[in-house]
Amino acid sequence: MERLLRKYAEGVHLAKVSTYLALPEALNELAARKGGDLIVMGTQGKSSTLLFGRNASTVVQRAQLPMITVPAQWEPQPVKHVLLPWDSGTFTADTFRPLLDLVQRTGAEVLVAHAHQRPGL
Repeated sequence: MERLLRKYAEGVHLAKVSTYLALPEALNELAARKGGDLIVMGTQGKSSTLLFGRNASTVVQRAQLPMITVPAQWEPQPVKHVLLPWDSGTFTADTFRPLLDLVQRTGAEVLVAHAHQRPGL
């Protein structure tokens, strides 16, 4: 896997880390220690009730950094559109910055999907 990452991540610092912590806590601790800005996580499976697997779902729920999930079958290609689901929560400049950087580098269009739950559901 490391060899594949290095093929597509020229100029990016990559390092292996081993830990006994649960994945979300390990990522949060590593980000705090090394100053991470963004989690990019590959997804391989999916559970019967989730769009992607349990590991990615747990990290999405508990990570302290913005996160991008990448399906295993994704093939590198230019980024043209970014879908941003929004549930009326608050954005901060710090959490929005990685998306803005990506969009500015690629010239991609941001599509915002505003979702909210109807009262009584």
